[in-house]
Amino acid sequence: HTYLTGQLLLSHSLLTSEDVVIAKQHACRVASLLGIKAKDQARIAIAVFEIAYNAYQHGKHGTVSYYINRHYAEACYIIKIADKGNGIAKLEQLLTGQSSQTGIFKVKKILDSFVQMSITTAPDMGSEFIFKCYLGKDFLLTTDFVRKIIEELKLAKPPNLEAEIANQNKELLNAFTSISL
Repeated sequence: HTYLTGQLLLSHSLLTSEDVVIAKQHACRVASLLGIKAKDQARIAIAVFEIAYNAYQHGKHGTVSYYINRHYAEACYIIKIADKGNGIAKLEQLLTGQSSQTGIFKVKKILDSFVQMSITTAPDMGSEFIFKCYLGKDFLLTTDFVRKIIEELKLAKPPNLEAEIANQNKELLNAFTSISL
């Protein structure tokens, strides 16, 4: 699995469906605090929900980690979702939409315009998805600002699962109608 440099904001396990919803909420909250546009926040949240759900359903010992990285030419928001499952068979077919399982393809299409996605997978070694959202060369990332984000994440309220699932379906529909698949 990939070693990431940067400030870890938060990391948590994907043991229940509630953990998947929490992953989505954290991804969206950090994006909001970083000033990412609302439309792009929704896209990030959808992608995290979809991949975190797959890690929860099909992987073992899934985790989601959120980072801020200042070591690139510009600041970067990074989300890493990893599991210890069986790996992803026929990844290339999934990425090109040549499979009946369309989740990864749709996530790639949703993120293509502004988030860099990388996938590492191997049989019986699990899978790792990394989403990198560059924040611009002029983005000022101070230690105090990072501390504020960490504190905000600690204050997050537990999700209402039924309302969140209804909202997820609405966001998916909006995202898919705004892009051509």
